[in-house]
Amino acid sequence: MERICTRCKRIIETEQCPSCGGTETRFPESTDECLIVVLANYQSSVFAEALRYREIPFRMVTSVGKTTMFREFYVPYGRIDDAFDELEKLCEGRLLASEEAQVFTDEELDRMDISQLEGMDAESLKAFMGRIRNTMKAIKCQEALWKDRSNLLFEMKEEAELRLEDLS
Repeated sequence: MERICTRCKRIIETEQCPSCGGTETRFPESTDECLIVVLANYQSSVFAEALRYREIPFRMVTSVGKTTMFREFYVPYGRIDDAFDELEKLCEGRLLASEEAQVFTDEELDRMDISQLEGMDAESLKAFMGRIRNTMKAIKCQEALWKDRSNLLFEMKEEAELRLEDLS
């Protein structure tokens, strides 16, 4: 059963939070503010726009690293599934329906060559550039997702190592 960590506001499946180690957890209420994701730079702006479009209330907390700005997104527990739907779309590079068909497939990317640009008129080149932008957006979203997963795995590894030391 899902619980909310009262310290870091994450939704968890255990009585102790695996992220922050907090032990004060409880069953969430629909109005509880929950941390859904931490995103950087461009992805955070696109995600905020998607939440506004779907009329999902949210709060954003901004922090700045050495070279990157990060934003934590909090949404009410009652709308968390809707927010996760939007996050999934963002990470799959299909945030906007109009953009879905405008991303290069893996096969197209593998066959891509500069010679394709020869003979294209201005309108075709503009459309091609649009597909490049949308594909790069999709790639950046996947990179952000894998970075978040890598960070989580690193944190879990460190915590497991500390607990192993304590048990020794």
